[in-house]
Amino acid sequence: MKKIIGFFLIITTITLQSQSSFDSGFKKGFCAGYKDGDACGNLALCPLAPLTPLPTVSQSIDSYTDGYNTGFKVGIKKGK
Repeated sequence: MKKIIGFFLIITTITLQSQSSFDSGFKKGFCAGYKDGDACGNLALCPLAPLTPLPTVSQSIDSYTDGYNTGFKVGIKKGK
């Protein structure tokens, strides 16, 4: 039983640390864009962000700003 719990702890830790700056920015940007596009504005609750798309050729996986901008655009579309 201890081995199973230890295994899940290791997998969870690896998963949490594997988020890139682009992914973190995408999730924050999606929430901000959703609220901006929703009629309730800042009072709206953010839904779960969709899967983060791969960065385009001109974007970097290490760029929080690129992820935020992409997420904001997607969030506005989902909020309308």
